[in-house]
Amino acid sequence: MPLWRRDTSGRGRDRLEGGRAEDDPRAFDGDELTEDDFETGGSDRSLLRMLIVIAGLGVLIAVLVLPPVSILDRDAPGIASRERKQLPALPPGLAARSSLFDLELPPGIEGPVTITVRMNADAVDESALSVYTYEQERWTRLGPAHVVSPGIAEVQVDNVPGDVAVLERMAPSKTLGLLLTAGQTPDPAAGNAGIIAVPGARPTLDAEGNPTVLEVNPVSVGPALASGRTVYLGTVIPTDGARPILDTLFGNQKLAELHAQRLVVAAIEVGADGVYVDYGNLDPALRSAFTKFTEQLATAAKARELGVIIGVPVTEAANGGAYDWRALASAADAVWVKGPESLDEYYPRLEEALKTARANGTAMEKLSLVVDRRSAERTPEGVRRVSLRDALATASDLRPRLGVAIAPGDAVAIEGSAIGGPRASGLRWDDNARSVVFQYEGRGGQRTVWLENRFSLAFRLDVAGRYGLGGAVVAGAAADDGLPEVWGTVAQFVAEGRTTLEQPYGPYLQPAWRASAGHIEGNGGLVTWRAPGEPGVYDITLVVSDGVVFVGQQISLRVDERAPAALAPSSGSAGTSPAVARR
Repeated sequence: MPLWRRDTSGRGRDRLEGGRAEDDPRAFDGDELTEDDFETGGSDRSLLRMLIVIAGLGVLIAVLVLPPVSILDRDAPGIASRERKQLPALPPGLAARSSLFDLELPPGIEGPVTITVRMNADAVDESALSVYTYEQERWTRLGPAHVVSPGIAEVQVDNVPGDVAVLERMAPSKTLGLLLTAGQTPDPAAGNAGIIAVPGARPTLDAEGNPTVLEVNPVSVGPALASGRTVYLGTVIPTDGARPILDTLFGNQKLAELHAQRLVVAAIEVGADGVYVDYGNLDPALRSAFTKFTEQLATAAKARELGVIIGVPVTEAANGGAYDWRALASAADAVWVKGPESLDEYYPRLEEALKTARANGTAMEKLSLVVDRRSAERTPEGVRRVSLRDALATASDLRPRLGVAIAPGDAVAIEGSAIGGPRASGLRWDDNARSVVFQYEGRGGQRTVWLENRFSLAFRLDVAGRYGLGGAVVAGAAADDGLPEVWGTVAQFVAEGRTTLEQPYGPYLQPAWRASAGHIEGNGGLVTWRAPGEPGVYDITLVVSDGVVFVGQQISLRVDERAPAALAPSSGSAGTSPAVARR
């Protein structure tokens, strides 16, 4: 576009580039533009060009003059910012679109405010921009960023942070689903997950004893729907005792078709976006019938613009038992694969199932691996899920081996109930289960506890990545302080399709004993506490860890001035003799 300037030579209107200078209607010789300065037709286009140039110069000036970070919409002095030379490591899936600026705030600055940040790179997708702050060695999202002019992003925040940067969420490599229980909402730290499944329905018997009834909890998915996410109504069988219902249901084609129709109606009535079916270990004889049911469900759901996800367990049968993975992946929108509950056999059976599915031509990108944030405990009754906090509380329980009073200077044997008792293994990394594990003698017999954390979860997600699965599903996905923080590991898998495989730092798995007075002798799950020389009440603490979280419990022991001499043991070590041994 030609550039123009005002003539100061007295020679009239001169065009700087080409054409005649005389009477050129597109030139100007005054400070203001009037009607006489333009002709009709092309003159309007010239004015538009000039306005575009002026606007462009304005933007350029704004970019050059506007400070790296500024607060708008308030009568307060400007803020000072300092650009960091190096950006801290970013969470997986995020890319920097600006430097990190430390802010020096003038007095009186409080929220809410609008902050502008100068970017140093263009966004791939402006709708994926957010402003983050980096505090306490962690990135925290402040809110969505909006590009208000080239190179300038803006965000509204309730409180002014100590630093800011503009980051962009890149397109994920894998999908992420969440499994909740009825009435739960997803953990905000999980981010914007793809699909949330909430169980809220189950088949039951009518008055004649036929499985024609679908019981629906109408409020089960309400809290999840309120989060604005995509939510599927889940249908499950809660106990093994109810499995005969499924045998009858899928043993009759008309009942199965009726069940499919009622699931679709129920999803619509509660406002869900689809149906998630998880019926566990079905009779292998129902393989063909269940495939037919899934096809009918998918057809009915598609007609009402709903989705269908089928949950399949890894069974002992190499071909999937009642579940034809290839056919189900073809009919449904996705198949969520649940590995064995017992981690002793988790990896061999899971990988064998995935190898078989791949060899049979299953669309592996339609499969997602279900991983659970909760730890698992195998008892004589079976495997149950427990929180990490409860599992570590069990590991840190302690008790003295007391039979007599404690006198000053006595040696008292103290054991961790689960890590120092008979047949106890202590906390250790298990290469087979690829998690931290401990075993102990509990009520009814031997028990094994597998601790779930970011280390173990990374190994499970690694299987999904190696076999080309389309994504992962996190069970136990509600906000819960008793569960481990795994969302950084999950985010890396979703963004990159891989995880970083690490084992916990070995010394962290060793129990740590502390005493408010006296001395601890020995280590491991069984130690000796040498009582101090003065009477009083003293605390003994046992601290254990999964390599990330440390949990401790303590007991208080009273030391008396005199202990009955007749009850004092004569000899033996603290580990094998009665609890108290005098020097």
